[in-house]
Amino acid sequence: MKLLLCTTTKNQNSPNKTYSQMAASNGNWIIEEIKPLYFDATALREPSQRIHRLYTPRGRYYYTYDERSGEVKIYIGVTTMIGKLIPKGDQLIDWMVSVGREKSWLITATRAAYGTAMHRIQGEFTINRKLDLDRVSVIALEEYDKLAPNEKSLVDLGEWNEELSRDLLAWAQFVKDYNFRPIAIEVMLAHPDGYAGTMDFLGYMTIVEKIDPEKKLTANNKIERDVLAAIDNKSGRKGFYDSHEVQLESYRSLIHNEWPDLKVEKIYNWSPKDWRTEPGYNLKDQSNSVDALKFQKIVEMAKIELMKPPTKRIRFEGSVEYGADFDYTKNVKEIDVLEYIREYHQSKSQKNIQISIADGDLPEMPKFDI
Repeated sequence: MKLLLCTTTKNQNSPNKTYSQMAASNGNWIIEEIKPLYFDATALREPSQRIHRLYTPRGRYYYTYDERSGEVKIYIGVTTMIGKLIPKGDQLIDWMVSVGREKSWLITATRAAYGTAMHRIQGEFTINRKLDLDRVSVIALEEYDKLAPNEKSLVDLGEWNEELSRDLLAWAQFVKDYNFRPIAIEVMLAHPDGYAGTMDFLGYMTIVEKIDPEKKLTANNKIERDVLAAIDNKSGRKGFYDSHEVQLESYRSLIHNEWPDLKVEKIYNWSPKDWRTEPGYNLKDQSNSVDALKFQKIVEMAKIELMKPPTKRIRFEGSVEYGADFDYTKNVKEIDVLEYIREYHQSKSQKNIQISIADGDLPEMPKFDI
């Protein structure tokens, strides 16, 4: 069986803000390469395309690169697509105003790091079939160390450790309650319509339904059955928003495009509760959401966004002899993002540092009865 562990390579040092915010603030581009946290190659064939994440001043994008032809195809990220086309809720705007723009960026960055730590431990839980709470402080510290000093000032590691432990126990309770058997965690997928995203969880779970929908759920009016479900985790406790419903529908579409034989019957948002005595969580079925109907309209509008010309930036290169005449046009070059991507991959190829994980290096993956 094949297991793909998370591997990330960036083309520069970690920024002081989230990648999207840094790209927006300095006009930079940031490339990120990530392997899935977990992938069951016995249940799924590997994705047909190798996808890279790209942070730009316009938001988060994805792309594919053909090493033989040098062709680059850009996809708009699901969250960027939704963020551009669905207005932010009043609650979020009020919060940003109350804390200020800069601080809201910092808080967002710390919560993203928290979410990364949570996903890493959830991945280990899935792989090792054991939730090791002693690992919480180790992984929390690793993600904390990646933050900038002004971001670290907003984090209490002790509180992080306690919150993570509670949230992970809530996840363990969910896994038990629904007999959840994941087949993929954190997999990047792209759609021919021009959008891409990273789904959190895809797996099988056992649900209980009424036999007669008009009657109450009782021992004589219920049936258990297994369904394939996509689950999007949210670490916040303030509920779910309209944009979350559209986001889930986009993941379902991405999955069906990549694996047409699969039928994702259910899509859920999951979040931990702020529990104290017994692990609790929120699980919202978004499978038949009315807001999800906005999805196809958003995709059509996103296609227009992709028609905009590629962003460009100025790059300074070469050298100038002291006191000598020089042609500055040889030191100043304007490149667009497509050229930058090609140069990035050509440089990697020349240095022979292509990322790969050999089958022989992979540990045995747990077998789930699905």
